[in-house]
Amino acid sequence: MSEGFTTEVGELLFSLQAVLIEEAEGEGVGASSPTAPVGLEEPSRLVATAPERTDAPLAEEVTIFPKPTPERFLPAPLGPALFDPSTGAPTGHQLRREIDLRGSRVSASLVALDVKPIADIRAEHGDAIADGILRAIVEAVPFAFRAHDQVYRTGLDELTLCTPGADLSDAAVMSLRLQLAVKDVLLRRELPGVILSIRPYQQAAA
Repeated sequence: MSEGFTTEVGELLFSLQAVLIEEAEGEGVGASSPTAPVGLEEPSRLVATAPERTDAPLAEEVTIFPKPTPERFLPAPLGPALFDPSTGAPTGHQLRREIDLRGSRVSASLVALDVKPIADIRAEHGDAIADGILRAIVEAVPFAFRAHDQVYRTGLDELTLCTPGADLSDAAVMSLRLQLAVKDVLLRRELPGVILSIRPYQQAAA
């Protein structure tokens, strides 16, 4: 290859390089910053704010309900006492319950036990002494009567005996044994003596 041909090729390449440089510089004028694609806009930055409430009640419209108070539960009223705490004997209320349950079988077995002079003793010595005498009689009944016989306190100074299967004469015999038993108890407890007697039982009107 001749030297002249080499020189011509070099000049031609140099000229082509110069043209490319000029075209590249021409395209760069006015295009320093990239532009967004056609038809697309840069999204705007939105600041989220809570909408203003227009339905909030005014201060004077707020209703304040009072705090409910807990209900007070009162105990149910007690019914009639079935046992007398002063003597330990069942009461007249218990006797009426048994009459309602067993009817004539109980009514026919009842006799009244009179204690004299218990009313005078109560008036002179007080309730504690009088109730102590009645307690002594109640405690002595199991020793003078049968195991299934029962004594009730049906009044302030009134005792009633239930003696199933026994008539009035049988009850009179048992009351004599009760008189002896009670006499010993009253002496040991230093309580005034009393006289016991029986009579037919008469139920008080309701």
